[in-house]
Amino acid sequence: MLCAKVLGQIVNGNSTYVPVIYSCSPIIFHLNVLLDEPNFLPNIFSLLHQTKTSFKIDALFVISGVTINKEMIEIIVKNSDYFNLLLDKATNDIPEVIILNQNNYLPKIQRKACLVFINIIQQTSPEKLLLLVQKGILKCSAKLLDSQDPKSIEVSLAGIDNILKYGKQYVKSNNLAENPFLEELENVNGIEGLKKLQDHPNRNIKRSARNILQKLNVNLLI
Repeated sequence: MLCAKVLGQIVNGNSTYVPVIYSCSPIIFHLNVLLDEPNFLPNIFSLLHQTKTSFKIDALFVISGVTINKEMIEIIVKNSDYFNLLLDKATNDIPEVIILNQNNYLPKIQRKACLVFINIIQQTSPEKLLLLVQKGILKCSAKLLDSQDPKSIEVSLAGIDNILKYGKQYVKSNNLAENPFLEELENVNGIEGLKKLQDHPNRNIKRSARNILQKLNVNLLI
């Protein structure tokens, strides 16, 4: 798992050792070869099936780094097993031992899985984003609005904001009367979730939720 940690630091570009590593061309060559390996993603995603939480966190850290690459995104989106596994980690990953021990790992798993979706959203065209919404990416984000973890909520709000922004572009380019992204947000109770967050004790969350609602011209009253 040390390899996964190091790889995660490299692909995310936030390690103090990254400049040194990138100055060594042989290492970068082998890293690129590794990313091109056909077994790279299967091996990383297999870690999400592990019972040990730290394995799943490290795997999601790596995945969030490689999803700035459009080719990797295409592979993940087209593979239903990969995509559904990420959805599961973002919303349903609640091992009994974590609940019993009041462990703080669960929010980290949810948040890191959502960060993968944020990367995918930012790198995806409005047309393909509609497919992702149909696959459940918006439902996943809306569900996390009820999270007890402020950082998970902030990540979810960022995802919803980006989806709705692309939704406007999609409506214009296709001359649609209704925004399918907004309709789906309503169907998954996302609007109600946003309204409730207006009373959240965290100022950033409260402001972000209100800003999204104002963009939608939605009645702010619950």
